[in-house]
Amino acid sequence: MNKNERGKRGNPDYASIQGYVPKQTAQLFKIICTALDISQSEVLEQLVAEWVRANAKAIPSYEPEPPSETIDKVVARNIEKLKAAKLGIRNLDAIASGKTLPSAAQFAKIATALEWSEEEQKALWHKTFGSKKEKSNGFA
Repeated sequence: MNKNERGKRGNPDYASIQGYVPKQTAQLFKIICTALDISQSEVLEQLVAEWVRANAKAIPSYEPEPPSETIDKVVARNIEKLKAAKLGIRNLDAIASGKTLPSAAQFAKIATALEWSEEEQKALWHKTFGSKKEKSNGFA
């Protein structure tokens, strides 16, 4: 468990969930996480969030919750996928580290590569930039 997971354990914005998978799947999951140097918690958080977004339509009154992450965290978590997509974003590492924010064009390329819905784009744009730049990206 890395320092970030310990911080999540005491964070009131996070909750623990449990489940069972076949033993071989669990073993491979652990091996792959170690090989990719990514925490199991990060992978599970991403998978559960994607599943919830995909299935939330089953709840009629569901309103997508704004992401708790900003663009730097999302880019950092998906850096290899974004680099493999060859988006032509030279400062991807700086965006991932939070040293710089993406331009509207870079944000759009990242959103496309990560297949975000329009609602996800709006929420993350607002979380990252606030309302100041929304109109320049069409998110009024």
